[in-house]
Amino acid sequence: FQIREALHLKGSHRYTVQCVLPLNLFSQQIFTFIWFWYMMVFIVSIFDVIAWVTRFLPSKQYNYIKRRLQLMKRDTEFNNYPPEFIKRYYMQFIFGYLEPDGLFMLRLLSSN
Repeated sequence: FQIREALHLKGSHRYTVQCVLPLNLFSQQIFTFIWFWYMMVFIVSIFDVIAWVTRFLPSKQYNYIKRRLQLMKRDTEFNNYPPEFIKRYYMQFIFGYLEPDGLFMLRLLSSN
């Protein structure tokens, strides 16, 4: 192609360039893949955050501790007590002793 320059003596220059359209198409495919990958990671992350938030509901915490004690066969020590006392005792242990950070650490340890 030729470019005309007003201040040049010859009036125009002849340039030979390579077409970059194939490179643009290749880059477009790569960026499209990366965009879909980020969207998938974003959606999975949103679901994971929702799952972690629901794990900190008091009923979920109670069920988690109760299930862990059953797995350790430690829940049989409270068979002689009424269920209301057991639930109150578990809740006192969860919120008075473990607190949210202790329960979080227990969950991290059990997931690994």
